Amino acid sequence: MKNKPIKEHLQKVHQNPKNKKYQLYMEIVLGLIILLAMLAVVGGSYHWSEDIAKIIGGLLTGLALILNYLAFQLTKSYYAGIFDENSPLFIPKVFGVGITINPYNKIGRLIWIGLGIFIFFMLIWMIVSIF
Repeated sequence: MKNKPIKEHLQKVHQNPKNKKYQLYMEIVLGLIILLAMLAVVGGSYHWSEDIAKIIGGLLTGLALILNYLAFQLTKSYYAGIFDENSPLFIPKVFGVGITINPYNKIGRLIWIGLGIFIFFMLIWMIVSIF
């Protein structure tokens, strides 16, 4: 890690409009995921057709792919200048409680990209199964 104290850096970063944009987009995507998940639960109790369930699953998977990208970009922009590739694999989450994968660590970057590729192939598989 560099010498700049993390708290000072994060106070400046919280004011960055680019980071607020990513947070807003993530909140919108999370809201859509919650709404679609609730719709799937309600639809399951009404025995919707299998095609509708597949479409909702595909939409949820697509939103998960978008959420993965936004989380990566938000984490990367928040910790720019603090961490480098010699930093630990796990770092504090940008917002919320817990830890996340460091996008500046070599293994962490591979994990983020691997997760994105996995979700992408799941999305392709779901789209193919719909048609």
